[in-house]
Amino acid sequence: MSYNPVSGIVPQYTSTEGELASGYYLKFYVANTTTPLSMSVDSAGTTLLAKCKLNNKGMPISNPADNTTVFIPYVNQDYRLVIYTNATDADANTTGNAFANISSVSALAIAAGTPLFLETQTLTSGQVSVVFTNPTTRAIFYISGNDADSGRLVDGIDYTASHGTKTITLVDSYPVGTKLVMEYSTGNDVVATSAGSITYAGGTVESALNASSIDEIETTTLTSGQVSVVFSAAVNNGFFCIDGADTDSKRLKLTADYTVNTTTKTVTLVESYPAGSTLTLYNIVY
Repeated sequence: MSYNPVSGIVPQYTSTEGELASGYYLKFYVANTTTPLSMSVDSAGTTLLAKCKLNNKGMPISNPADNTTVFIPYVNQDYRLVIYTNATDADANTTGNAFANISSVSALAIAAGTPLFLETQTLTSGQVSVVFTNPTTRAIFYISGNDADSGRLVDGIDYTASHGTKTITLVDSYPVGTKLVMEYSTGNDVVATSAGSITYAGGTVESALNASSIDEIETTTLTSGQVSVVFSAAVNNGFFCIDGADTDSKRLKLTADYTVNTTTKTVTLVESYPAGSTLTLYNIVY
């Protein structure tokens, strides 16, 4: 089997609490075994890695010394996915200490040039049931809009799907005009898909971000005690992540962690963070 991506999107690994798996290590094994399986950084298979570090945003990087060499891992067969909290356990294959341990995941088999597609539905006031034109079976969903906590929705937590009728039922309604974006691939193109979210004891590992659909817009370094941050860029369709050496790095939740004034482009944090922590705005582009 040729090398194919483990996902059609750049994975970002978090827990159910929304904490980014910063500094953790991703490693693959032959499915249902403890035999290590090298990953490739691309479809050519010329550069192989025994493991890869997750950067400060929970994304795989090919160079553990930086946070910018983000890539989608490629494998050439079905695999076991293990995430370790440190390199020592990863090198020693100490799966008993793993943060996540999924015994068997089907490898993607994608035809050359297979695209991913977007379909957008604009929500009306109080709308929770959304019918899509295209199949929802191989899809992930994002919410985006003014006064909405923009980001990826989690199956079973934020919505349920009825694939036969192509219907998504949201747990909560969103302000009128908010967009529900479905990113999908066609059934003819994708033979087998890897899980978008994997449940394990203690939480959920989520494959969340699409690098071509989500842009890092602006980063502000916080001063001591700072809770009010004014951005230059529009914050209408954004979500925010906090990061720092002495900070619980995570995606912030609207209302629980911050409020936003879209007119003045001001984010007001519920609590302050250590000096030097960074607040980053991401916008969904579709």
